[in-house]
Amino acid sequence: MKKTLTSAIAAALVFVSLNSFASSPSSTTIEETTKSMVETFVTSLVNGTVSYDKKMFANNFEYINTANNNKLNKKKFLKLLEQNKGLEFDAKTSYEILEETNDICIAKSVCQFSDFSRVDYITLAKTGEGWKITKVMTTYP
Repeated sequence: MKKTLTSAIAAALVFVSLNSFASSPSSTTIEETTKSMVETFVTSLVNGTVSYDKKMFANNFEYINTANNNKLNKKKFLKLLEQNKGLEFDAKTSYEILEETNDICIAKSVCQFSDFSRVDYITLAKTGEGWKITKVMTTYP
């Protein structure tokens, strides 16, 4: 149980740190493509960076960890990311866009650690402010 909790916390930290490793924005806004948003999110999780988190997430953002049915809103999730700032994880990451239309996108990211995997299903929506992450569901297959 303790190992599972430690692994879940490590995975959450990885999730947080993947955000800042993506390419830098040209001004104070994030590049508004779904691919760059997902890449930034995944990179921030494993590298402990939180440069653009407030801008990346929609106001109605929801995070769900299916391992423990933990649910966080945007404010609580950003607080978690801030607490994990600077933590780096040794994990191989990959992501793919599963489906994309003009207004919505569903992506899958995988963080492969030495003894477990973390899979995030990421939903993005195009808003008046560009692409925003609206939901992340985390699983540990």
